[in-house]
Amino acid sequence: MSGRKKSVAAEQVTSVLAPQEVPVYERESNADDDALAALGYKPEFKREFSLWTSFCVSFAVLGLLPSFASTLYYGMGYAGTPGMTWGWLIAMAFIQCVAMSMAELCSAMPTSGGLYYAAAVLAPPGWGPLASWITGWSNWLVQVTGAPSVDYGMASMMLAAASIQNPDYIPQNYQVFLLTAFIMLIQSCISSMPTKWIANFNSYGSSFNILALIVVIITIPAATNRGDQGLPKFTPSSVVWGNFYEGTNFPQGVSLLMSFVAVIWTMSGYDAPFHLSEECSNADIASPRAIVLTSGVGGLFGWFLQLVVAYTVVDIDLALESDLGQPYAAYLLQVLPQKITMAILALTIICAFSMGQGCMVAASRVTFAYSRDECFGPLSNITKRVNRHTRTPVNAVWFNTIIGIIMDLLIFGGPLAAGALFSIGAVAAFVAFTIPIAIRVFFVGDRFRPGPWNLGRYSAPIGTLACVFVALMVPILMLPSVTGSDLDAAGMNWTCLVYGAPMMFVTIWWFVSARKWFKGPKVNIQHRMLGDPAAALDGIHQDIERSSTGSSGKDDKALDDGSQGQFETACWGSLQLIKGILRERLDFKPPMFLYSILSPYTLLLLPLLFYLLPYIQNRSIRDVPGPPFARISNLWLLYQCRRGRRYLAVDAAHKKYGPLVRIQPDHVSIADLKAIPIVYSQTGGWTKSKFYDAFVSIRRVIFSTRNRAEHTRKRKIISHIFSAKSVSRFEPYMEANLQELVRQWNRMSDAATRAGDEYADIDCLQWFHYTAFDIIADLAFGAPFGMLAKGKDIAEVRLTPESPPTYAPAIEVLNRRGDVANTLGCYPALKPFARYLPDPFFHQGLSAMENLAGIARARVNQRLAAQEKDVPQRDDMLAMLMEAKDEHGSPIGREELTAEALGQLIAGSDTTSNTVGALLYWCTKTPGVMERLWEEIERAVPRGKDVPSFDSQVNPRAPPSSGNRDANSRSPSLRMVINETLRIHSTASIGFPRVVPPGPGVTILNHYFPPLTVLSVPSYTIHHSPSIWGSDADEFKPDRWAEDTVTVEQKAAFIPFGSGPQACIGRNVGEMEMALIVSTVVKGFEFEVKEGGELRTREGFLRKPLGCRVGVRRRRRRRKQSG
Repeated sequence: MSGRKKSVAAEQVTSVLAPQEVPVYERESNADDDALAALGYKPEFKREFSLWTSFCVSFAVLGLLPSFASTLYYGMGYAGTPGMTWGWLIAMAFIQCVAMSMAELCSAMPTSGGLYYAAAVLAPPGWGPLASWITGWSNWLVQVTGAPSVDYGMASMMLAAASIQNPDYIPQNYQVFLLTAFIMLIQSCISSMPTKWIANFNSYGSSFNILALIVVIITIPAATNRGDQGLPKFTPSSVVWGNFYEGTNFPQGVSLLMSFVAVIWTMSGYDAPFHLSEECSNADIASPRAIVLTSGVGGLFGWFLQLVVAYTVVDIDLALESDLGQPYAAYLLQVLPQKITMAILALTIICAFSMGQGCMVAASRVTFAYSRDECFGPLSNITKRVNRHTRTPVNAVWFNTIIGIIMDLLIFGGPLAAGALFSIGAVAAFVAFTIPIAIRVFFVGDRFRPGPWNLGRYSAPIGTLACVFVALMVPILMLPSVTGSDLDAAGMNWTCLVYGAPMMFVTIWWFVSARKWFKGPKVNIQHRMLGDPAAALDGIHQDIERSSTGSSGKDDKALDDGSQGQFETACWGSLQLIKGILRERLDFKPPMFLYSILSPYTLLLLPLLFYLLPYIQNRSIRDVPGPPFARISNLWLLYQCRRGRRYLAVDAAHKKYGPLVRIQPDHVSIADLKAIPIVYSQTGGWTKSKFYDAFVSIRRVIFSTRNRAEHTRKRKIISHIFSAKSVSRFEPYMEANLQELVRQWNRMSDAATRAGDEYADIDCLQWFHYTAFDIIADLAFGAPFGMLAKGKDIAEVRLTPESPPTYAPAIEVLNRRGDVANTLGCYPALKPFARYLPDPFFHQGLSAMENLAGIARARVNQRLAAQEKDVPQRDDMLAMLMEAKDEHGSPIGREELTAEALGQLIAGSDTTSNTVGALLYWCTKTPGVMERLWEEIERAVPRGKDVPSFDSQVNPRAPPSSGNRDANSRSPSLRMVINETLRIHSTASIGFPRVVPPGPGVTILNHYFPPLTVLSVPSYTIHHSPSIWGSDADEFKPDRWAEDTVTVEQKAAFIPFGSGPQACIGRNVGEMEMALIVSTVVKGFEFEVKEGGELRTREGFLRKPLGCRVGVRRRRRRRKQSG
């Protein structure tokens, strides 16, 4: 400001220093430092904020777009559109009065303590400490709840976006909490950076906020699809301004006032420049201007946004009660196409992050200022420190973060309890804003020394309007929306408790203890008496109470730091009150351990306790043994899955701990035959666990459907496709692809012979993959991928029938998809965020899911397009799905059709190829097995037929019939070999988890399991149990399946396709495919083992061999005669 003098006496400020006291500087000062020194504080920050950057932080804290999104429930839900139009206008007029009165105080006292400092120096003599104590704590509450409430709204929007993309996903409270905490941690890191970096970050963030707000205000009315819904483009003004929504049990006028909570909370960030004034140049001008600019610009743009929503909303009830859990997202879906909705949500989420970070910065400065005056007891020594590298209050940042995460535990109380975060912000802000304004208007009057920015003669009237408005609104903001018999805990407005309890605590603390040692703002600059330059006083321990008239109070004694070495010091703030009551009022001396339990530092353990308690509260399974980490966290099992050895880890745990093993906090693995008919019961209401949520791609298919009624519906629609009669119609397609396999192997065998080699060296597993994928693609999509013909892993992908083709390695994609789904199934809540983890395993796996969905969509679209052109349709799985009818007799929708077709591809491809690859390994490795198998197939299949017929020749489960050449032409060895491979290899080796249904619970192996416990029976462990299969359980012995050898117990323990009503529906297709592939290659080719040792495998969702190299050649042996 031109013409400013450096003399402190010339500065228009109100100071805690007496008129005869002047500051002593340790370095050269400027005008801003002089003004701050006159207030009793030495400059500690770099002044790198300007009017613009202060406005940017303030506008970021205001965060109109995310604030509106987070509080739409109140603005729209209490009074409807009139609350958004009239309500915003009326409230903004009074809020502007509050902002201007605050700006006037800021110009006179530009310090980070802000309102707290003003209350102390303006209050009448003797009342300064109490006024600053109440103001400070109320202001600290609004500051410390700012980031948690903003980030809670941001997390809710992010998860709502995930729900829009995946309608089956419903966000859970713990997911909202964890995401909110994660966001706060990131913002804390940013807020710990140097001032210049923070200023630049907020400058960019506020610029983006303004641009995003303008884009949204323009986009919604321009892109609304109300017309497509048969509605006018905009709701008539008479309805918008006059039709009240009955969202409360109060009269319309009170409901309108209650809707002000949205306006007040949204507009409560304009005090940020006050708290940043010690880091702002030309602070006594720039900071108050930033306050008024934020309030004015924010109010105007906010009203524009309110008008846009009020004129376009379709159904308020649906927006408020949507399963998305976020009315703003539900509103956007009402009026905009999904893609535009997602774009606007993305803009809002980015703005919310900037807003939360701005709140974090402002709150840290308030905490620093109060810590400088020892408001936090012994914690002040930590939180008042300025980091010597960044020159910012880093400790204060992280202190607020911990408190904020603890406050976010309100999320678990439901939306109304979490809503207290917003109401407490509104109430606490208004109380803190108004106390110094009221003192200035009603007690100081003309004695107030205004700063360069002031209201002149309008100061008192504007301040009076501000105080009257706040006095009216504070009780209104605490009203519940319902009354009488309708009022219950869920409908209660908990603001009175969440705000009232802390304020009651600090008030009692004041009268019991704090009044003895807290004297208001603490001078921390050296000063001296005028005319006595030698008598310099160290201000660091000077507690001085002053009024605005400059009357001096005598210096109080410094706190005896030496007496604070006892343990009570650590508990000092929270225990002073308790200690006083117990000792003085109740004549009771509490034991020392009670101080430890009630220590403020104990609060730091609350997030950890919150995480652990749900996992140890189920007493019924606490005695079930298991790996220690598995008993308290899902991460043990997730880690085993990530390593590809879940089945081995679970099997090893059973060998160590017994048949009952706790492999997750709520999940018990039971390796006992008796558990199978119970856990996979036909009756009783058992459902699949959350493990299956990780497998959902386009939408839930029969495999991933957890709802029992929905699973039954899907099974009725699909089951006829897999009946024995229907499956026989698929054989021609299988035969055609197997003919291609024979041609390819004959070609390679002949080439090896010409080269002088006896066998062609191949990886038979890869060729079995090609075969299985081509067969299932032929059945599920109407055409094979062409992998057999090309001899490589390739699948054509088309976004539309007319678009140019792209290609993807389908086998690799499916493997990655299974790996990541199996891993995330241990912790399904991680799925929406997994692609952002540093481990590429997750990003690649989720991308694989998207690629598979793209393959399915392209193929189904092609088939449907052909159907529309009356192209003759094949008789395959996809045709049967297209003909399927739902319970209303209507065809299933395109999305469900695509999802189920993709489900068949996934279920019928690598499950078959992995099993056949393992079968060939074991048959070639085990002496005599391959020879006997070939002899039986040779007898059953006529000469010259490369691919056997299933029912008449190689169906392992069909009895001999007259269609065969003799009663001995069946191949019992084929059935025994397939069964033994399914047992010893256990392609699906994990235990499929089921949830104990509501009711009395279940008892297995004399152990009671309460409802909602997750139970599973591990297939690999059951299939390798010596108690069931004998001491040779780990050996490949097909003869154990002979009819006169296999036991009833072994048949019951054989569960390769699952068990119960939710077992694999495609078993008939799988058995046919395996029988035809095995009989075809055994009949036509001879094999030579190329690899010794154990079969190397890796587990994803399936247990997959990593390869199976063999030598192959055309079979040369003559047919053996039977008889």
